[in-house]
Amino acid sequence: MRPGTRVLVIEDDPASARLVTDYLRAKGARVEWARDGTSGVERATTEDFDCIVLDLRLPGDNGFVVAEKIRAATGPSAGPPIVVTSAFPDKPNRVRAFQAGVDAFLAKPIDLDELYLVVSNLSDRKQVAQERYEAALALAAALLMPPGRQPPSSGGLTPPGGQPPSSVGLTPPGGQPSSGGPEPSD
Repeated sequence: MRPGTRVLVIEDDPASARLVTDYLRAKGARVEWARDGTSGVERATTEDFDCIVLDLRLPGDNGFVVAEKIRAATGPSAGPPIVVTSAFPDKPNRVRAFQAGVDAFLAKPIDLDELYLVVSNLSDRKQVAQERYEAALALAAALLMPPGRQPPSSGGLTPPGGQPPSSVGLTPPGGQPSSGGPEPSD
């Protein structure tokens, strides 16, 4: 896991949330906690997280609904990877979770080393995809720049919630080609 990887833990049980949060922080992650599905969806769709650890049994919206809402807001193949944890890992729950758009399913009690590896692998892939997208945008901008002009240097080509230049015509990882409108944020 890269240092500073941002992880959102959506878990209503404080003891479980503390265990996961402390472990991932000890591994270098920046971890935030949401106590219910409603606040989890709000944070997952308005903040930039590299991975989400989601419990299935939540008050209000359960984990299936939370995953569906996150995917509806970010796109089916965009947004942060979602790792579900559940004390009920039977086949119907696993299938339903994957249908809702989750990327991994771990049975409780979770093995923290396994959780770390899953979160690390999924978040690293998301971060590498974002870096490749930004590098492709920089290359395209440089190639499309008129001779003698320098490309703008802003440290990042696409601000969070911003949109890449529509003339470039590149597609963000898991996103749709730009049509001039706002792009979904990761």
